Amino acid sequence: MNARFSRAALGLLVLLGAPACDRKDESLEYLIRDQQTLVYEGLSLRGVRGAVLQEMGRFPRHQLLPPEQRQSGYQDVPLEAEDGTFIWAPSALGLALTALDPKSGERALVVGAQDGWAAGVLAGIGLDVIVFEPTGRSVETVERALQGAQYEPGGPAGSPFDPKKIHFARSEGEALSAGPFHRILVLGAVERVPQNWLEALSPKEGRFIAPVGVPGDMYLFKIDRSAEGFQQTGADRGEYSYLLPDRPVNYGPFLVKMFSPATLSPAK
Repeated sequence: MNARFSRAALGLLVLLGAPACDRKDESLEYLIRDQQTLVYEGLSLRGVRGAVLQEMGRFPRHQLLPPEQRQSGYQDVPLEAEDGTFIWAPSALGLALTALDPKSGERALVVGAQDGWAAGVLAGIGLDVIVFEPTGRSVETVERALQGAQYEPGGPAGSPFDPKKIHFARSEGEALSAGPFHRILVLGAVERVPQNWLEALSPKEGRFIAPVGVPGDMYLFKIDRSAEGFQQTGADRGEYSYLLPDRPVNYGPFLVKMFSPATLSPAK
């Protein structure tokens, strides 16, 4: 429905004494409109592509957010979580997911729950998703929101969202034991990549995405695993919140050393 027409119609109904439409439904209409504007007039111009772009335009992020943040959820800005950490801006998440290149039928590990949008998008594309929160913070609110998520009737058409594709691991060991994974996404800058995370990639075709660096000099790194071993490439430059915000900011010395071929075990 055209926003200008709906507002005029609402005013006419009030003047005529007819009951006004439900404000909740009206707010939902604007949220869906804002989501489509963000995705197709914003993220697409930033380089978000394919199934990721489509699913970011379908999955209802607002269902995962507290009421006071729902309108901000479709602005390209970071959001502050209840524990004081920051949730990535939509463009940062979209570029990371595009670099991940997820495909239906694959298995993915998401390190860092944030607001659950990344897991929801991956599940909507058709992946089985394991989520592990390394900070130790409670993710029960995120888990409940994802289990209750469903596509909005007024949104883009498609098959129903299946929350059973998302599972939360309570420990790193539990998360890694669910592998091997075709895709691993780390939602936060890391000091160094643990070797066991890389080894959890599928030895046939696996991809690992994580941001590395310091404020003003941060890069999204991509590591692919195949039968020939590991191959590292750099991705887009950007700004990302840290995975463990209480850790010292001392990433610089590791930018070259941690991703050098000598630090990566050959594929088995």
